[in-house]
Amino acid sequence: MEQGIRIIKQADRARRSYSVTRNGSGIDAAEDFVRIIDLDYVPTDYYVENIRNILKKCDGDGWATDVIDNCLCVAAYSKHIPIKKSYLTFMRWMDEIDVKYPITNFQSAFYCPLCKPPFLSGIDKIDVIDVALGEKIILSCLDFDKWLEIGRDMGVNCSWLNKKESAKHIKRGDARDLYKHNNRIIQITKANGYMYMGDAIPARIFFEFLKPISVMNLLNETSL
Repeated sequence: MEQGIRIIKQADRARRSYSVTRNGSGIDAAEDFVRIIDLDYVPTDYYVENIRNILKKCDGDGWATDVIDNCLCVAAYSKHIPIKKSYLTFMRWMDEIDVKYPITNFQSAFYCPLCKPPFLSGIDKIDVIDVALGEKIILSCLDFDKWLEIGRDMGVNCSWLNKKESAKHIKRGDARDLYKHNNRIIQITKANGYMYMGDAIPARIFFEFLKPISVMNLLNETSL
């Protein structure tokens, strides 16, 4: 019974996120507010071509890197470089540029209920198969500090709440859908209210290759 309830809640969560991010409106999973996005007005750009390029390059060199919108670091490694070494190399890169946020493996897209399947991501099917089999690995890390700063320059007032304020929301049962890092959540403040960033938003950046600046454009056009 408990497992059935979890499945039903997960399906409802996916439905809500799909409605808001794809159709332009829907009920937010965390606050039960209606979110409306004018999708016909907001341009959405993807960096899938960058991913295709680094996957192709890593065939010959064993690895390749790129930076998207000056805040998202991505890298591809082939089987010629052990997975452990790939992670260590990527971590050293993040240390060098002082980025302290989590590293995401694209292989997790196979388990993400909020994103379209990896075979529909736009990269070559053989590359998706290589990723699934561990022949290739795609790692990424979003520098939230730079990304939120870019958002503020665009007029999107977003910032991390402190741990005390975040705890008030994290303790709530429906806060599981919020994006959290070090027990902190992101608040987006608008003229007519505020909202909190759900974990579906970074997921679209990591797993659907939506450019970070495009996400900020979407957030800027979201109505409360």
